[in-house]
Amino acid sequence: MRIDMFLRTRVARRVLWLFVVCALLPLGALAIVSYRQVSRQLTDQSRARLRQASKLVGMVILERLQFLEGELQAAPDVPGLAAHFASLHLASETGVVSLRGQRLELPALDPAMVEHFGSGRSVLLVQEGNAGAHRVLLGRAVNPAAPRRGVLWGEIDLANLW
Repeated sequence: MRIDMFLRTRVARRVLWLFVVCALLPLGALAIVSYRQVSRQLTDQSRARLRQASKLVGMVILERLQFLEGELQAAPDVPGLAAHFASLHLASETGVVSLRGQRLELPALDPAMVEHFGSGRSVLLVQEGNAGAHRVLLGRAVNPAAPRRGVLWGEIDLANLW
């Protein structure tokens, strides 16, 4: 028996149509719904993993910056301690003294920085350097009661930070 003979009858066409409607149509609809739900779930999981990974990296950088802040705070007392800095400079009202590394152009103290240094906290600055390179400077007042008398600036070695 040939297939084209089977489809010539009215009953055969109805059976084929009922098969398509009752079996293949719901299966196709279920496949589309499943695909959308699975792709949405995978996207949500990827975003959650990315959020978790970026939070972890941010916490690691914060931990390293806190370590560098403590190292910069202890640097005047212990020579050779600030090994994670590319250069160290002491800026005061009289001028800038380079303690280690090449001399940098340091930012001028504005009132907001003076107030920030006066509260005993450090300042983190990003400066654009030569050929689009960036420098990250960490500054801390030698005497928080009189920040204009001296600020110790350290250029953070970016290889160590990342």
